Amino acid sequence: CPSVSISVRQCPSVFISVLQCPSVSFSVRQCLSVSVSVYQCPSVSISVYQCPSVFISVRQCLSVFISVRQCLSVSVSVCQCLSVSVSVCQCLSVSVSVYQCPSVFISVHQCLSVFISVRQCPSVFISVRQCLSVSVSVYQCLSVFISVRQCLSVSVSVHQRLSVSISVYQCPSVSISVYQCPSVSVSVYQCPSVFISVRQCLSVSISVHQCLSVSVSVYQCPSVFISVHQCPSVSISVYLLSQVQTDAQQVTSDKFVFTLPDYEKVNHVVVFMLGTVPFPVGMGGAVYFSFPDPAVGQVWQLLGFITNEKPSAIFKISGLKAGEGGAHPFGMMGVPQAPSVAQVGVSIESLDLLAQQTPVSTSAVSSVDSFTQFTQKMLESLYNFTSSFALSQSQMTPNPSEMFVPASSILKWYENFQRRMMQNPNFWKT
Repeated sequence: CPSVSISVRQCPSVFISVLQCPSVSFSVRQCLSVSVSVYQCPSVSISVYQCPSVFISVRQCLSVFISVRQCLSVSVSVCQCLSVSVSVCQCLSVSVSVYQCPSVFISVHQCLSVFISVRQCPSVFISVRQCLSVSVSVYQCLSVFISVRQCLSVSVSVHQRLSVSISVYQCPSVSISVYQCPSVSVSVYQCPSVFISVRQCLSVSISVHQCLSVSVSVYQCPSVFISVHQCPSVSISVYLLSQVQTDAQQVTSDKFVFTLPDYEKVNHVVVFMLGTVPFPVGMGGAVYFSFPDPAVGQVWQLLGFITNEKPSAIFKISGLKAGEGGAHPFGMMGVPQAPSVAQVGVSIESLDLLAQQTPVSTSAVSSVDSFTQFTQKMLESLYNFTSSFALSQSQMTPNPSEMFVPASSILKWYENFQRRMMQNPNFWKT
């Protein structure tokens, strides 16, 4: 059926299915419960107006345009399509999913609870304006630009692609996560409580201004530029792994040694399992550190241990001192010739034996687990105590001298404080 045109007006419960027809055009207005399905039809145009509960699915189509306006609970799914444009206006609970589509443009305006997922698509542009609780996820996409303005509780996740640009304006409680994406640029303006995490990325630029309680974490990203303007309580962590070693020297069947050159320039070492081969049942790995001591020669110090239940650990080596060595299982190993070369040894031992050993005190990284647990219990106690006095509006007795606080505000404070503690347990110190 070439050149199909369908128009439906003021009709409840409409279902339309079109298969293998080029040049299809739909117009549905002021309808309840509309479902449209189009398969293998190039040049599709769909317009729906003032319709609650709309579902549209378009698959394997070229040049698709979909516009939905003033609608409640809209779901649009487009699969393996070229040049797709979706526009949704003044809608509640919108969900849009686009799969394997180059050159996608999506615009959502004045909508509550919007979720958009775009996967394996080059050149994607998404714009969301004046929306509450927006979540956008883009996967394996090249040249993605996302702009969100005047929105509450925004979460954006972009991973494994090139040249990502994200701009968020006047949005409280924003969380942005970008994974394995070179050339990332993120700009957030006038937003309280912003959290941004960028991992394994090249050439990252982040600019946050006039914001309260900003936390930025960047991992394994060379050439990082971060600018924060007029923002109290800012926490920025940029962590760059200079070297990752997986080629340990096997000394015996249960002992392995890594070489650490220029150890004087290293503050912390991370020992972790790759996840391919676990420890035998009831066994773990004791982690030792050895550096050359001019007075007594090679000194081994116990840092801690790793197990299948605790597959990674961070140890501080910059504060280790000579003379703190003790018994160790590595015997009289060859001492590295260079004076600036240290060694990290892993000895496979029983969990019972590991529990009896005491690491050097200076190797432990400061922990905030106990304080975090205390804060969690305090939050729960306050919320449970105040909730026990909760009354509905019909149960309240008028009292001009008494002030009442909405239970929703206590819950919002509880959730915000809990989230900030998870992002940065030391945020209260600033």
